[in-house]
Amino acid sequence: MVALTPEYIAGFFDGEGCIYVMLPKDGTRAKPRIKINITQKDRKILEDISTLLDVGYLSPQGPNCYQLHLASFADLRKFIDFILPFTRLKRYELVCARVWATDKNRREAAVRHLLVYQAKVRGKPVRTKRKTRR
Repeated sequence: MVALTPEYIAGFFDGEGCIYVMLPKDGTRAKPRIKINITQKDRKILEDISTLLDVGYLSPQGPNCYQLHLASFADLRKFIDFILPFTRLKRYELVCARVWATDKNRREAAVRHLLVYQAKVRGKPVRTKRKTRR
């Protein structure tokens, strides 16, 4: 059994986690949302993280694969505050998500910074609206 220290969870998140922006469809008044997911075959470790921090919920993602979802402001803040000092690869993205979850006056700026950063890392153009099917 691995001890679930902040350092371990931060490294686990750097390797298996994802921070993403859910963009609204064109023409809607919905605001962008930031979510955090961790995908893993070992359901037990995701349950342990969820229980330890009292955050998120689990869902199956195909055969033998599970995902821990963090979407509420409180869950995001609690998770980010726990691992941020020990995160290496996704530190900037976590800082943007933390600003989005705590300061409603800076949410749009946080989403913009996150989208621009992720586009640079992936080498793709910045997208500000979700495409709708015709």
